[in-house]
Amino acid sequence: MEGRGDELSDVLAAHLGADAWSLPAASRSWPPYEHVNVQTGVEQWLARNASEQRLIGLVGFRHRMFGLVDLCQPGGEQGLRVGGVATVEMAAGPDELTHPCVQCGLYLVRVGEARADLVLPEGVLEGVEQHIHGVARHHDLLLAHGLHVKRGALLYGAPGTGKTHTVRYLTSLLPDTTVVVLSGSALRYIGEARALARDLQDAGG
Repeated sequence: MEGRGDELSDVLAAHLGADAWSLPAASRSWPPYEHVNVQTGVEQWLARNASEQRLIGLVGFRHRMFGLVDLCQPGGEQGLRVGGVATVEMAAGPDELTHPCVQCGLYLVRVGEARADLVLPEGVLEGVEQHIHGVARHHDLLLAHGLHVKRGALLYGAPGTGKTHTVRYLTSLLPDTTVVVLSGSALRYIGEARALARDLQDAGG
C-alpha cells in the first residue's frame, strides 16, 4: 500500500508500466460548482466498471495544472508527492445535503474483463463479435472490395438477461469508434442520435 515515502513516479510505473510517461492522455476541466457532480459520476462509473481501484492522495500540487508527464517525473520535481487523500464537503442537494469530494487525488483503476461476465448460449457471443467487431476491424478491406460496412444487431430479451452488459463489452472492443448509447425514455431521440452519428462520420472522413 502506498505511503508518504513512496515516489509518485514509482507508483505510476507499477500500475501503468515503465513507459507510463509516453501513454496518450486526455484532459477535461469543469467549473468549481460541478465538482460534486463530477465526483458522483466518477464514483458511479467505478462502481459499475472497476474490478480493482485505489485512491491515493497527492500533496504539493499548489493549485497548478499538471498532466501525466508531470506525475511521472522522479524526485518530486513538480512538487507532487504521495500523501493523504484530502476531501471537502460540498453541497449536493436540499436540506444541507453534502457529499465528500476529493481535492487532489489519483485513481488507479483496473477494468474487469467484461467478456468473462457474459453468460450466453454457445456461439451467440462469437457471432455478435464477428458481426460488430469483425466488420469494424476489416472496415478498409470491405470497402476496398465494394462491400458496405453498415451493420446492425438486435439484442432481444427480458430485463436482466445481459443485453446492456453485452453492449458495454462490444463498445470496449472499439476504442477508436464513437459510440452513442440511448436507453429507456431516451430512445425517443433516436432520430437525433442518427443525425449525430452521420455528422461524426463525416467529420472522421
